[in-house]
Amino acid sequence: NSREVCGVIDIGAGTTDIAILFFLTPDGDAISEKVFQKKAILLTDPQSIPYAGDFIDEALIEIIEKKMSQLWLSPEKYAKILGTTKSGIRDVKERLFTSGIWVGQHFSVNIDELLNTENLRLMQKNIAECFVEMVRAAKSDLIRLYNVLTNYVRHIDLAFAGGGAQLDFVKFCIPSEIDLGDGVFLLIKQVESAENAIGDNDQTLHARLAVCAGGTTPATDWPTNNTNAARFGPSD
Repeated sequence: NSREVCGVIDIGAGTTDIAILFFLTPDGDAISEKVFQKKAILLTDPQSIPYAGDFIDEALIEIIEKKMSQLWLSPEKYAKILGTTKSGIRDVKERLFTSGIWVGQHFSVNIDELLNTENLRLMQKNIAECFVEMVRAAKSDLIRLYNVLTNYVRHIDLAFAGGGAQLDFVKFCIPSEIDLGDGVFLLIKQVESAENAIGDNDQTLHARLAVCAGGTTPATDWPTNNTNAARFGPSD
């Protein structure tokens, strides 16, 4: 009857999708040698917010346009350079986040210029606030999981997925613990992105599907092997 609570923050191109899931692995049946499969159950409805890769692209294009406006360029040359840069904006973005600077033909952009934009500060704020609100929305179930006598849950494993799984500026804005009240503080442990784990294709797939589909079993129907105990009762 192992219990885990996991969060997934999937940063894609158009949206960031967030899910909070409870995983229960029931005990096997010693008599029939039946092994129960791990069950994934959504603690709250998954959320999708429009702060993702495209939002970063917009901020980066604004920086580039501002720098280009300071150059003495003909309208034709301006349009050509801007069009070429926009079409390759994802490559520009990747270079910025890997090396800290992108050098173009007429100007350069460094990572601090991008990180200090209003867009990226807004992206940090909204992803962090959405995650915290979702955890607090599951307060009643999380407190029960916290207070059970065995196989209790004292932390949430948080994994980042998607194309933005390695965006440190987002990871740094997630709190290390969340106060649920009643003396309950849940630690938030960020774990390695499943997509960067070698030979972990199944886990990668599950992490992505968890956000899209997740477990759909109502919390009141969570399985237990103790038929005499209420959900997370004192003897469970």
